Order: sequence, then structure tokens, then C-alpha cells
Amino acid sequence: MEMPKDFNEAQGFTGFEPLQAGGHICKIMKVEETKSKAGRDMIVIYLDTDKTDSQPNYYSNAYKNDTRENKKWNNNAIVRQLVLDVEGNTNRGFKTFVDMVEKCNNGFKVVWGEKFADCFKGKLVGALFGEEEYLNSYGESKFACKFQSWRTVEEVKAGLEAPKRKELNPGSNSNSTVNFDEDITPVDDGDMPF
Repeated sequence: MEMPKDFNEAQGFTGFEPLQAGGHICKIMKVEETKSKAGRDMIVIYLDTDKTDSQPNYYSNAYKNDTRENKKWNNNAIVRQLVLDVEGNTNRGFKTFVDMVEKCNNGFKVVWGEKFADCFKGKLVGALFGEEEYLNSYGESKFACKFQSWRTVEEVKAGLEAPKRKELNPGSNSNSTVNFDEDITPVDDGDMPF
């Protein structure tokens, strides 16, 4: 066999440490205002673990160390939140997000209007992550640590119990909770997408 021309420059796989289930102190990297596939108002929240977290800068480090040409921010660190419920009232998840960010950042108040999405950048918030089962492209059962709910930073510091693992129904042939091809945000260049 001939040695591939880029063999010496190629990066091999190294050990992978998954994000631990439980509470994490998160930094909001970016918030986008958008619409859901059904045309409903929605925000998309991009998270990273804060430098003060037990696993600091987890998602930004993973992004920086990604050597693929089409880097992607980890889908498990992207939260999609509807603004209104089906009756047209404020969605409780949206209200909880705003309340938790205000509680976690002394003196912070949401700026409504054109600056709404920008006012969250760099703010801290607590988040509870839990393991969810999925089937990979080979049909093998795997677990991913995904966002579950908003919490305060103080609750995270006090210790939060990891939620019970979410498992697929026995005999399930598909993954109903994650569609990696549709849900991952592509990034065109080597810089952070923020």
C-alpha cells in the first residue's frame, strides 16, 4: 500500500469525553428570532458551558477541535423555543427562559423590540441536561446528552440530579427525537458561528 499524500497531516481520533448529564452553568452564545416549520414565532438559543462550569467551554472546544471541512455547532447545544402556545398565549418554556436569564444575571432586563435577540448574548443561565437514546446511521443504540430544562445558576451550583434516561420504545426502528441532518446548523468558515 502506498502512503496517502496527506497521511502525516491527518488527525486521528482522540479520546472523547461526553457532556455529563445533570446541571450545567451555560453561557448564551447567540439567540436568533425565526419561524418554526409550521410558521410559528420561535427563538433559537445557542449554548456553551461557561468557564465556571464543571466542563468548561465544552461545545466551543468541540467546535474548535472539529477538523471537518463543514464544521457544525453541536445540535445538543441548540435549543428551539416557541414564543406562543397553540392558543396564542406566551409559551411557558419561553417565559421560563426569560425569567431564568433575568434571575441569573444581576440587573439584567430583557430588551424587547429590535434588540431582543442581541440582549442575551454572553449572559449566563442554568440548564439541566439528560441522556436521550437514538439510533445512529448503522441502527445502533446510542445516547446523547441533550438540553432538558432551564434552571438558575444557583440551582446548578447547589447540585441538580440528572433526569432519568429517555429511551426509545422497544422495537423502535427510527429515532423520533433527533434528526441530525435537518437540525444541525452548518458553518461555512473556521470561525465560531457567532
